[in-house]
Amino acid sequence: MSSRVDICDRLLAGAKNMLTKRLTEAPVFEEVKTDVGTAFRTDDILVFIPPIEDGTIIKVKNEMVQMLYALLESLGMDHAILIHHEVAPQANELLTTHAVYTIEMFKYKFMLYDPTAHEKTPKQYLLSPEQVAKELPNVKMSQLPSMKQSDAIARFYYWLPGSVVKIDRKEGPYYRFIVKG
Repeated sequence: MSSRVDICDRLLAGAKNMLTKRLTEAPVFEEVKTDVGTAFRTDDILVFIPPIEDGTIIKVKNEMVQMLYALLESLGMDHAILIHHEVAPQANELLTTHAVYTIEMFKYKFMLYDPTAHEKTPKQYLLSPEQVAKELPNVKMSQLPSMKQSDAIARFYYWLPGSVVKIDRKEGPYYRFIVKG
């Protein structure tokens, strides 16, 4: 039982850290009762961890996806983070093709470490359109080097394609345009 509690606590702490860094104001975390797995929510995002058996998160199957959708509907939410170990192919298709809900999927190992906290990771932040116009007045976005949306930092912060990120390095600022992929 202690391995389930340890891994679940670490995953919850990792998800809470990520959401705290994403939001401009400190989020309020509220536990959500579920019949299966562990969940908590902020005002906008539900975080769901499937049940853990023998220290391993069980495989996400169609029934669990349907339960997640029902939970989102009952809470009046449309955005969730699903922390998983393995997802069945049909369940993956359900999760990635649903038009009503935004489901961010993270392998559990991603939640155990904060990619923004590494000593060699420079400070990165999203620029508003006004900041982009001020800092890059004569630059076309297509001229900027790109950063894929699947990049660990972009996923951590949930930066979407079309956004511009400023990276503070010793040599000066660098900019990246977020693209799909």
